[in-house]
Amino acid sequence: MSDYSETRDHSRLSDDRPRIGYACVTVGVPGTRLRTLTRRFASGDKLHEIIDGNLDALEKQAKYNIENGIRMFRISSDIIPFAGTPINPIRWETQYAKELARIGRVFREGGIRVSMHPGQYTVLNSPDSSVVEKSICDLSWHADFLDALGVSFESKIVLHIGGGYGDRVAALRRFSDRYRTLPKNVRDRLVIENDERIFSIEDALVLYESIGTPVVYDNLHREVFEKRRLDDHADMIRRCARTFQQTDGRQKIHYSLQDPNKKAGAHSATVRIDEFMEFFRRIRDGSPDIMLEVKDKNLSAIKCALLTSGQPDRKLLEKEWSRYKYTVMERSPSIYSEIRTLFSSTGNISAESFYRRTEDALSGTIDPGKAENAALHVWGYFSGKATEREKALFFNRLAAYRKGAGSLSAVKKHLFRMAETYREDYLLNSLYFYL
Repeated sequence: MSDYSETRDHSRLSDDRPRIGYACVTVGVPGTRLRTLTRRFASGDKLHEIIDGNLDALEKQAKYNIENGIRMFRISSDIIPFAGTPINPIRWETQYAKELARIGRVFREGGIRVSMHPGQYTVLNSPDSSVVEKSICDLSWHADFLDALGVSFESKIVLHIGGGYGDRVAALRRFSDRYRTLPKNVRDRLVIENDERIFSIEDALVLYESIGTPVVYDNLHREVFEKRRLDDHADMIRRCARTFQQTDGRQKIHYSLQDPNKKAGAHSATVRIDEFMEFFRRIRDGSPDIMLEVKDKNLSAIKCALLTSGQPDRKLLEKEWSRYKYTVMERSPSIYSEIRTLFSSTGNISAESFYRRTEDALSGTIDPGKAENAALHVWGYFSGKATEREKALFFNRLAAYRKGAGSLSAVKKHLFRMAETYREDYLLNSLYFYL
């Protein structure tokens, strides 16, 4: 699969709005979790089982994204365990060709731009030839996977430049030399990203001048590298925009916020409204696609997409509220009441009004009284059909939590198992069990 077929779909979205997406994990959506396994258990049958399940999960992720207006998504490199290594001898690109073509069709018809991002051990500029050989194999299977989906060259493989090894100039030269030896389908998809310790955004732009590979701008990496908070990223984003050619698609950038309680470079739990909207206002004229790197993944992606959409569809906001409601209730009953009042009105609802209240609630702590109140509301779905044993288990665990002898997670695990048993989809899709 070294050559990309000219007959595949190269269609571009006619919508000029930037796409906003998230990476790899879909929070709070049943059936979307990917599985992996250790080398010890990587037998043929087990690998097939994992790949079957992961491709099914990927298709569910694709359909969820389409239903929720998310048009950019990073596919996890765990999708095919040990791909590109001798540990996995399966010819997955042929054995799963039909499944991959079907999933790719879902992405294309939904207008979703996908990407992949190999991990820290894929280092093209290493002075160790064995590391380079493994890195090229890793990049090759990523490119083959995207080819198998039938997605256009807009779907990129994002890579950091690598290590400095005591001589950054020589390290950049090695990257440039190795890049030229890569298979064509890898070069057609590869983009480079600035990092937070070794290679700056200026270094990435210098490398672009040498080899012509597009540069993905990462705002937080730049701030950590330069050891300063930047109010405006627009000028550098415009410079990076010039590295994307027509076949590369719209410029792609990464956006994240610093977690205030962790080391420099750690991503925040969520994307906060004020910071994101200020960033977006400054860069929206260039309309880059924005990949969010944030712990709550799809939740922030939907939030940012709705905040930037003008007047969002009320039904989408109502759907998100249905997912957040018990999480909000267990933290702030007063904000829960405010949001209920907001949705009881007729007409349009401001995404900012909803998300600002949700953000305030989630920043609060959970105390036992509020948590018990929310748990009892969730229990209401089962009170008329639970067995005596199920009732006893629930109320015993709730009492233990109230007395400090048990955990809230034990209460929620019991409620989640009951939601599965009684197929309460409304609850299974609730963020109450995930946040």
